[in-house]
Amino acid sequence: MTVTDTFVDYYKVLGVPNTATTEQIDDAAKRELQRWIKATTHPNLAKRQEAEQQVLAAAGSVIADKGFQGSGYITPIKKPQNRKLLSWEHDYNRPVWKDRVDARRSSQQRSNELLMRYSEPLARAAFDLQSRLYNICRKWFMTGSGTPEEYRRFSTLWLFGQFLGWVEIVRREVQVINYGDIRRTAELQMQLFDVADILSSDTISDHTFRLFRAEQRAVGELMVVERSSGDLIRSDVLGYAQFTQHMEAGPTFARWSQQLDTDVKALLCGGHVGVRMILTQRALIALIDFFDPERIRFPDLNERGRIPLPPGYEDRKRLRPPSEIARFRFEGDPFAQIEPWAREHDLTATWEDASARVRLSKRRLHSDHDLVILHPAPWVEVHVVPRGQHPNRSPDIGGRLHVGDQDRSFQPRRSEIDSLNALLQRFDRPLLQRKQHRSRH
Repeated sequence: MTVTDTFVDYYKVLGVPNTATTEQIDDAAKRELQRWIKATTHPNLAKRQEAEQQVLAAAGSVIADKGFQGSGYITPIKKPQNRKLLSWEHDYNRPVWKDRVDARRSSQQRSNELLMRYSEPLARAAFDLQSRLYNICRKWFMTGSGTPEEYRRFSTLWLFGQFLGWVEIVRREVQVINYGDIRRTAELQMQLFDVADILSSDTISDHTFRLFRAEQRAVGELMVVERSSGDLIRSDVLGYAQFTQHMEAGPTFARWSQQLDTDVKALLCGGHVGVRMILTQRALIALIDFFDPERIRFPDLNERGRIPLPPGYEDRKRLRPPSEIARFRFEGDPFAQIEPWAREHDLTATWEDASARVRLSKRRLHSDHDLVILHPAPWVEVHVVPRGQHPNRSPDIGGRLHVGDQDRSFQPRRSEIDSLNALLQRFDRPLLQRKQHRSRH
C-alpha cells in the first residue's frame, strides 16, 4: 500500500479541527478504526482498500503534524518523549492487530469460496424440487403426464434426495460459511429449518411425504459422495444414474426411502395431494428468494410462484401474525406474571377477559405501540401493535419475527426492549435482540 503525495487534509478525514487536543484525536481515530474494521468485510475490494488507506494515512499524518513521529502508516509509531502512546496507537502497534485483520480476510475468502461452491447447487436443488411439487399439485404430473411411470417415480425420489443431500453438505460446512454477517448465516439456517420442520411435522393433517428429522439426515448422508479433482476433494451428491442403480440394487437406500417411495406410488395411482407438499413448495420458494433476491439465477417469475394455500387452511405453527413476538404454552394464569411486571416497570396496563394491553412507554409521546397479551388457553401470545389496535391475524407463511421486522413503524428504544425482555424472562422465553433486524419479506 502506498500513500500519495497529493495534499489531503487529514484533520478533515478524521473529522477534527487542527486545534484538536490529543483526546479528541484519540476519539476520532477510534471511530475511524471501527469504521475501517467494518469496511474490511465489505464485498467491494476497492472500498475496503480506500477505507484502509484513509484511516492509516489520516491518523499517521495527524500524529506527525502534532510533533510525533510516524511513517505515513500507523505502524510503527515511535513513542515521543513528552507523551504516552494513545490507546489506539497501542492497538495499531501490536502484531496481533495485523493477525486479526489477516485472519478476517482469510475467513472471508474461505467463506466466499464455500458460498460459490455450495449455494448454487443448493439453490438449484431447491428450485428443481419445488418445480416438481408444483407440477404434482397443479399440473397432475403423476397421473396426467406422458412420461414413463418409472421415470416419474425415480426422478421424484431423486429430487428429494438431491435436496436433502445438499442440505447435509451445507450443514457440515455452515460452521465456516459467513454470508457477510452472522445474521445472514442465521437466516439461512432458519430457511432450512422451515423446510425440515414442514417435512417432519406431525401437526400437519396428511402424512404424505412426511420424513422425520433423523430420516432426512439419513437420506442426505446416503446421497453425499466425495469427488476428487487432482489434489482437491469436494462434497457432491449422487447423480440420477447412480441413484437409480442404488435404488434398484441396494437395500440400504430402499430402507430409508421406503416412506417416500410409498407416497410416490400412491400419487401415481391417483392418491390425494396433501397440504404438506404445498407448504414444502412455498418454503422452498422462500429459500430460493434468499439465494436469488435479484432474480438472476431464476429470472422467470412464472416459475417462482407459490402454490395457494387451501381455502380456510390454518396452521398456527407456520402461519404467524406479523405482530407476534412470542407464542408459548403456559400452565396457570399468565396475567399473574404480567401485573407485577407492569408495576415494576411503571407501565400502564388494562385488562379484558383473556387479554391484557400494556402501553410500552412511560411517557405518552415516546411510543405509538402497545403490548397485547392474549391467552387462548393453554397458549400465551405476545404481540406488539399500533396504539389502540388489535393484533393482525393475517398469516405470514414462514414468518420468523424479530421485534421491528414486520411492523416497520415500530422502532423500539433500548428501554422498551429491556422491558419486553424482562417480561419474556418471567416466562423463561428467549430474549429479543437489541440490534434491529431487517425484514425477511
